[in-house]
Amino acid sequence: MCGVLLVLSAPWSASWAAAKERDNPYIAKATQLREKFKYNDALQMLEKAAKWPSNTPEQVVTISLLEGVLRYETAQRPELAEQCFERALTLSPDAQIPLDVSPKITDQLEKVRTRVKASLAAKSPPPPDKPAEVLMLSGSSQPTLGDRLSPYRVPVAIAGGGVAVVGVLSWVRAKSLEQQLRQGDASITTREQLNATVGQGRAFETAGWILVGAGAAASIGSLLFLRPSAATPALSAVPTDGGAHVSLSWSTP
Repeated sequence: MCGVLLVLSAPWSASWAAAKERDNPYIAKATQLREKFKYNDALQMLEKAAKWPSNTPEQVVTISLLEGVLRYETAQRPELAEQCFERALTLSPDAQIPLDVSPKITDQLEKVRTRVKASLAAKSPPPPDKPAEVLMLSGSSQPTLGDRLSPYRVPVAIAGGGVAVVGVLSWVRAKSLEQQLRQGDASITTREQLNATVGQGRAFETAGWILVGAGAAASIGSLLFLRPSAATPALSAVPTDGGAHVSLSWSTP
């Protein structure tokens, strides 16, 4: 029974764990330390935040902006503060400092923003003379078997869990009959009754193992295989003065 519950609850527990992993607690702690004017402690906390293994691009931008603010406020190597702002704005040119800061720091951020945007514009390729040609690498736009059966993914998983539960109950019944024989049940008085009870126990035990295996396989298989297929990868080639700009894109279900 516990095994069946674990199979059925796996997708939801995995989603919760993934969401929890994305939450970087050190960013909030660094902000709180800055509010208490503990700037050095806040910088150390940001070092831990930067090492968080599942930082999103937005969190990386926020960490760089906060570090830049703290570098300016503590007057510790202003060139590092400028580098922090530049790193954040390179990732997100329109990013804003998520804190109340002095106008001096805001002016510094805008100066860096102007320089970063000019640099990015200079690196951008000129508009193509003709539309990009998109080449499909592999795959087909036709729906696959997984696409057609994906609406039945959860019902099949639940049904498989129900089958596994029936298997567990059958196995429990087999063990109950075995216990009756071991304790010498008074209701069994003839050899025919004894053989019938033994046969029932073996049948229930066999059915239990088969149903548990089939139910677990149905639940796991539906969650793994009855899902929409990934979109077909696309290769785009944009003509430029020096050759072509090539990019590869795809998405996952």
